[in-house]
Amino acid sequence: MKPSLLDTSASSFHELLAAGRRFKVPAFQRDYSWKEEQWEDLWNDIIDLRVPENDNHYLGTIVIKNFDDSSYEIIDGQQRIATLTIIAIAVVSKLMEMSRDLLGDKANGERADLLRRRYIGDKDPTKLVHLSGLTLNENNDEFFQEYIVNEGNLKSTSGLIRSNKLILECLKYYRKKIDELDNYQASGEALAELLDSVVGKKLVFIKITVSDELNAYTVFETLNARGLELTSTDLLKNYLFSLVSEETRPALERKWKVIIGFVGNDQFPEFLRYFLLMRTSKVRTPRLFKIIKNRTKNDKDAIGLLDDLRPYAEFFSLLSDSNHEFWIEHPKAKVHVRDLILFKSKQMTPALFAAKKTFSITEFEKFIRYVVSFLFRYTIVGGRNTNALEPASSLVAQAILDGRATSARDASLILQDLYIDDNQLRSEFQQVRLPNNQHNRKIIKYILCNIEAKIAGRSCDIDGDSGTVEHVWSLSGRNSKKSLKDNDLVNSIGNLTLLSSFENRQAGSKPFADKVKIYAESQYAMTRELVADNPAEWNDEAILSRAQWLGRQAASIWRSGFD
Repeated sequence: MKPSLLDTSASSFHELLAAGRRFKVPAFQRDYSWKEEQWEDLWNDIIDLRVPENDNHYLGTIVIKNFDDSSYEIIDGQQRIATLTIIAIAVVSKLMEMSRDLLGDKANGERADLLRRRYIGDKDPTKLVHLSGLTLNENNDEFFQEYIVNEGNLKSTSGLIRSNKLILECLKYYRKKIDELDNYQASGEALAELLDSVVGKKLVFIKITVSDELNAYTVFETLNARGLELTSTDLLKNYLFSLVSEETRPALERKWKVIIGFVGNDQFPEFLRYFLLMRTSKVRTPRLFKIIKNRTKNDKDAIGLLDDLRPYAEFFSLLSDSNHEFWIEHPKAKVHVRDLILFKSKQMTPALFAAKKTFSITEFEKFIRYVVSFLFRYTIVGGRNTNALEPASSLVAQAILDGRATSARDASLILQDLYIDDNQLRSEFQQVRLPNNQHNRKIIKYILCNIEAKIAGRSCDIDGDSGTVEHVWSLSGRNSKKSLKDNDLVNSIGNLTLLSSFENRQAGSKPFADKVKIYAESQYAMTRELVADNPAEWNDEAILSRAQWLGRQAASIWRSGFD
């Protein structure tokens, strides 16, 4: 369903603030974070726009939610709006300074008052303090109002949090830039024009106004974060924190920080989706917000959700770190976690979540071994469409959590329709062609090291072995008087072997006949095996024959463990 957009239009900074509109950053949205790089880019845009013939400059999309005709919540765009407000404060401050000079134009004071009301806010008639039309989040607003909007006397910056220091540095940066504009020093009129005609009217946003958080999330996912400051994690967090009372908020904050510490802001939506897939067969990222909103209605629900997420968040982080001390204590699983990281395949995460929660460590080790063999056959060798993996993983997770799969073997049976059997594996191994890139080179070495360990009866670990992957026949070499019939076979697994660095330098691009002696004396059993029958020539037939042999070795290595 498309989001219900109340308004989508181009809006200048001046138009955005017209009619006394007030904007508020949600209390738990991220702090101010722009730095000099962003300040400089914006300032350069402003300077370029001073030229009369230069048209408007678009500052991207902002997403706001309306409370009434004059009050809005900034869903996305707070960094830009806050920075433009600080520029306005810097200009107004300069005009007031010019009006107080002995030889200054008193009209500058009037200009400052008019511009302040238009771009910053009016004055409270009771307390006689300046009010800003922009309210920042709970970490930044008090400092912003007192020391930036009202220019309070700040005695020390030592106790300021990082984001408030950035706000202060931003104001200092633009004050300095204004002071460097020589032609503005004696002309308050020119300085007022810079703010009102350039910043106010030539900097334009695409303004999207939505009716609620769900529509905001849908808009965000549709825009896919291009040019936006907010993340889907921020939106989810804002919603959860909007449910809790002041008393509950610190507890929720602690729990949230622990979870984000494990999974990170960027990966939180992916983690949350895998968590939900344990109970639901299909969860699309654009529906995450709606699912969470439907199941989380109050502070008790919000706390309960984070409590449920906590152990899975820790395990999610473990799945990306095979050197974590947890895996050091469980070496049988450690090597398989490393393999999963190498495969870059996360679709089985829901099943692994459920297995870790439910199985004994022994059964979990059996299951993760099976997952590695299953994925090796399905994705690395078979090259099958991975779209089928997440639904299958979800089914496994549900069966484990419901008690229908009480062992690794039970779980494996749910995946049997997708499992590539030995005959398929041996056949498809001949077709393995991995383009020459860094990741595929690691995969190739992983395969060859495992086969070497099997036939040599010794350890040959991908991380510890210093061997290199050798192309027996290469397009740049002089291996044969004629080319291969199928040059694609250069990247066939059958045309690859292991050599030490020294052996590789010896072999170089020599003809195959000259490499035979080097191969025969190699420290690698698989390379010695390559020339054991004294092949006269290395050609298409020889490569395919060796691929068949390697396929037989692979079928005996990457097994289910339940044969």
